[in-house]
Amino acid sequence: MMKMPLIKWASLFLIITFGSYWFTNHVMAKDFSSDEKIVRILPKQNKPEKIISLKSHYKIKVKYKSIEDEKSFKNTLIGVWGAPPQGTVEFRSDGKFESKNYEDNKVLSGLWEYHDGALKISFDGKKWDVYKILEYGLDFFEDRGKKHYSFKIKLDKMICNLSDIIFINFNTKSLSQ
Repeated sequence: MMKMPLIKWASLFLIITFGSYWFTNHVMAKDFSSDEKIVRILPKQNKPEKIISLKSHYKIKVKYKSIEDEKSFKNTLIGVWGAPPQGTVEFRSDGKFESKNYEDNKVLSGLWEYHDGALKISFDGKKWDVYKILEYGLDFFEDRGKKHYSFKIKLDKMICNLSDIIFINFNTKSLSQ
């Protein structure tokens, strides 16, 4: 077996490192239908694919009041949502949810489902709390070259004693910057 000189190994290592960096920062986070790169997501547990889906399915500054495609909206709900002022709610694809209140370190978990135009959660699998979705939409503003987006869902009552609004915020910047 031939020994590769140190310079070739170092070059290979650099190519792999820079290739991995480029792939993560340009391919994974880039919406190919846009000239923007995702630079920040809150709650941070959400993946760039979630953001690309929100941007492609919803028009900016439109307040939606009815849900026409329940399956699509259920997929929109899957993920981690901020619940101001100090909490998050995660809806998992397996039908489980978890809410965290960071003020008192309280964690609640149980089951969730979405059908017939309502979000339903249960802590024990028997009694279900029903949350009517009043409106939802994608907001946008631009400041100092950064584009700020917020996808918000307004509920008819507080979810898990946190908030009646849940949201995902994200920032993008132009690829030409």
